[in-house]
Order: sequence, then structure tokens, then C-alpha cells
Amino acid sequence: MNTPRRIALGIALGLLFLWAQQNGYLDWAPVVGPAGPVDHVVVVYESGDRTAEQADVMLGDTSNELRAVGKWRSWDIDEIPESVREKIQEMIGGYSLPVVILFHGDWLTTDPLPLPATDDGLRELIEKHGGF
Repeated sequence: MNTPRRIALGIALGLLFLWAQQNGYLDWAPVVGPAGPVDHVVVVYESGDRTAEQADVMLGDTSNELRAVGKWRSWDIDEIPESVREKIQEMIGGYSLPVVILFHGDWLTTDPLPLPATDDGLRELIEKHGGF
């Protein structure tokens, strides 16, 4: 096969993959990281700025279900355990608190996300990223 044909074939395949990805025909999760249920949900907040609505979400049904199976952690920004403090602070740098961080094993599932306003919103966020 001559060089111009190879180049044309490469461009055509690249465009085909781009189109398939943008139209939802390719699932990249197995390629870029683990799929399946989240292993840990971490919420970092500032206790002095926490509202009653945020407290309701962090103490709601979803967080209680996650607590029951050992997948929920919530920490005041000033009380993050020493063993993970540096890693968590690096992750949330530049984000407004409170944030939700989702993990599959040691893989960060998403960038830190704002804490949803409702318990149902928290459940939907977790389900969107693999459920628990």
C-alpha cells in the first residue's frame, strides 16, 4: 500500500473513532480506569461554613447507606487524617468547599464535584459514576 493511501486510511479511522466516541458508541471506562461501583465517597467541607441543607445531605439516607458498607468519609478541611491529608488537599486545591470525591480503588473517578443540594442529588451523582 502506498504512503498516501496509508495516510488516508489513518485519517479515516481516526475520524471514525472520534465520531463513535462523540455519539456514545465507545465506552472508554475499561481503557482509562476501573468501571463498576465506587469504592469510596469522600466529602470535604468547612465546618464553619456548613449550612443546614449541606448537613442534611451529609447525614441523609445515601450517606447512611454508604456508612453501613464502609464507603463514606466526610472530613472538615482542618481535620483530614494525616495519612491522606496531603493527597486530599492536592485534589481539592482551587475548588470551593464542600466537595465530593469519588474513588474506584486508588483511582480518582472524577475531579472533586460540588456537594449536591439534596440527598437525592447525591444518590444520582454516585449512580452516574457507577453506583455503590
